[in-house]
Amino acid sequence: MTNVHSAPEPAPVPALSVTSLVKSLDFWCGLSGFEVQYDRPDEGFAYIARGAAHVMIEQRGAGRN
Repeated sequence: MTNVHSAPEPAPVPALSVTSLVKSLDFWCGLSGFEVQYDRPDEGFAYIARGAAHVMIEQRGAGRN
């Protein structure tokens, strides 16, 4: 039986702690071509992906960190 996926499965996903979620998303999504898959803006969190590359971004001092 063949297992078919619409997108590649990510390897372990790094979580980056940043000083500004907005500025980080400008870089990752604006310049690097990533797309937001899931976010919690009120908590300063975003899960982004580009193909098989996935990254979690958390703003320091906001949300659950």
